[in-house]
Amino acid sequence: MAAFTDRKGNSWVIDVNTTSLKKLKTHGYDISETVEDGSIITRMMEDPIFLVDLIYVLCQDQAEKRSISDEQFGEMVGRGDIIGPATEALVEELTLFFRSRGQVMDKAMSKFLSLQGKMVEEAKRKIDSVDEDLVIERFGKSLTDSLDTLGLTQAPSP
Repeated sequence: MAAFTDRKGNSWVIDVNTTSLKKLKTHGYDISETVEDGSIITRMMEDPIFLVDLIYVLCQDQAEKRSISDEQFGEMVGRGDIIGPATEALVEELTLFFRSRGQVMDKAMSKFLSLQGKMVEEAKRKIDSVDEDLVIERFGKSLTDSLDTLGLTQAPSP
């Protein structure tokens, strides 16, 4: 079983087994086939709502014991610094459960970690490349043009 901690300090355990997969399926998440082709990793990377919903269903019994709704769970888990470790716990459990299907989940986990690292590096690169003076110039021009169009500026006094 893999665990993670939410932003309020609650510890959550993810345990993927036949019962939890059945529970996921009754909630409309039949993930067995998406594990086969690795598409679950892609979906988890692209759709954070889907990801947190999967994690919530797997942690639902724990949440109910703590009187935590799915919305509250999403607020505590669905944030960048928490969702990463929660995702890693989920993928770790999926890898252990589906290890009999060859190396698909190991490969998927490696791909997930690689993509996650590359996405962070790309985001940092883009942020570092922002020309602050150009942003200020363009935003300022756009703002003053809008104010002029709306007649909200006054001509400078002589």
